[in-house]
Amino acid sequence: EVIPAGYSEVEWKARVDLALCYRMVDYYGWTTQVYNHISYRIPGTEHILINAFGFLYSEVKPSNLVKIDLDGNKVDDSPYPINEAGIVIHTAIHKGRPELNCVMHTHSLDVQAVSALDCGFVPLMQEAYMFYERIGYHDFEGIVLDEAEKKRLLNSMGSTNNTLMLNNHGVVTTGPDVAWAFMRMFQIIQ
Repeated sequence: EVIPAGYSEVEWKARVDLALCYRMVDYYGWTTQVYNHISYRIPGTEHILINAFGFLYSEVKPSNLVKIDLDGNKVDDSPYPINEAGIVIHTAIHKGRPELNCVMHTHSLDVQAVSALDCGFVPLMQEAYMFYERIGYHDFEGIVLDEAEKKRLLNSMGSTNNTLMLNNHGVVTTGPDVAWAFMRMFQIIQ
């Protein structure tokens, strides 16, 4: 494989893995037009890759991902904007839970329905037990644009949960890499 100029081998692999994840999310129909986001910390760095705002998941490719720092500032020369709501959610988790390198957020209709239930997520089959007493719940505060919400998001997630149900909104799954975050999203949606 030829790595394009300007990228380290580690960064290019991270870009490929994340772009493939976007395509898989699109394949499964978990997108809400351009309003969801998946981020991945480039291994060994404090830089995060995230989708450019306005691209459908089917349009995301390794070269159009945007590189940001843990405060949400662009650190590359990407001409594309980024979704500010994605910045708040993703940088909060990446900064507050450094062991979680991949953060996925979706609004699939099934998860939105579950997120509106007073009882929360109920594990009804074997695969669902991976979430038993391992989901944080965060009350809906509107579109996530307030920097002050970062602390509340982290408190709601807790120090050991890998999944955060955003009440009346959607879900966030995380993992040490793209595969774990995707697998958790697959299991909670399916």
